[in-house]
Amino acid sequence: MARNRPVVATVFGVLNIVFGGLAVLGVLWALARTGPLLVRSGWQPMHPLWWVASSCVRLLVSGVLVLAGVGLLTLRPWGRPLSIGYAIFAIAFVLATAVVNALLLAARGHVVWAAAAGLARMCVGLLYPVVLLVFMLHPSVAAALREASQPQVSGPTSA
Repeated sequence: MARNRPVVATVFGVLNIVFGGLAVLGVLWALARTGPLLVRSGWQPMHPLWWVASSCVRLLVSGVLVLAGVGLLTLRPWGRPLSIGYAIFAIAFVLATAVVNALLLAARGHVVWAAAAGLARMCVGLLYPVVLLVFMLHPSVAAALREASQPQVSGPTSA
């Protein structure tokens, strides 16, 4: 009997891999292109340190998102908890990053820009982690993934 693949595992597995892969590429590109410019710029000492540190965290978390997508696509029991963990961390990280970036911009006298940038970042940055978390925590999704990841047991055979 063929195993029914939960649609949500396929959809979020693919989305996790696509968004995580794009984020990895984006962070690597930004680090390679912009990193050296930050060191030579006139920014306060905290800015380059914060930017590099948060970029490294984003790189690691994006890799975890790709891994969670692979887990969902292959119906591994760790795919859903890893997706939930990513979503919770990503929500906290987006909020913390918005606050730190707003404070750093406000310290330079860009209060209006800091508020607008922080709000925009939160709206965009929270969208996928919140949707992922809502779907992964839904009881029917948990049951479908649990059932799909169980090994198939065939009935007794007569000799």
